[in-house]
Amino acid sequence: MFKELKPETNSSDIDILIIALVGTTFFVTSLLISQDPASIGATLFVVTITAFGDVNPGVNLGQMFAFAIDGNAIWAFYGIIGSLIGCGLGYSLKENIIDN
Repeated sequence: MFKELKPETNSSDIDILIIALVGTTFFVTSLLISQDPASIGATLFVVTITAFGDVNPGVNLGQMFAFAIDGNAIWAFYGIIGSLIGCGLGYSLKENIIDN
């Protein structure tokens, strides 16, 4: 069931971490800035397509448990770490750069 969510075999753990970090940073920043639900939905759509859906640490936690059962928890672990760092960066970007 979860096999189609795994990245290609040639991508490294750092690649997954960076993709999750950039995607989540972009999404969180857009979420905190915008008041328009359509723009938030469009941002989520674009980020989900380009970042393998790694913008929600809660979803990644569920994937990590599923992959751990399947024997490949490392991919989801790096997605969670990237998403959590991206959340902090998105908030910092909004507070320190955009609001000033």
